[in-house]
Amino acid sequence: MNAPVKPQDEVSKIISQIERSSTEQLRITSRTFNGKKYFDARIWLKSTGDFYPTKKGISLPVDILPQFIGELCTLAEVEGVAVVTKP
Repeated sequence: MNAPVKPQDEVSKIISQIERSSTEQLRITSRTFNGKKYFDARIWLKSTGDFYPTKKGISLPVDILPQFIGELCTLAEVEGVAVVTKP
């Protein structure tokens, strides 16, 4: 299966990869599309040696990132999960 071709004006940067198994990753990416900035949290699967994105995930405009992070912190607090921050 071939990975989808990206439009020429789309630029992506991998911020983080969380290995879920040898054939599955959760990737956090930053991208610009049509002049607008977005962040993605998406499952990537390995097929024939390469990883490709699936439909399992979200893509949101970067301007809501502060609110989104706040809501994730609230979720962590409700679930009793410690939040790890980077210096």
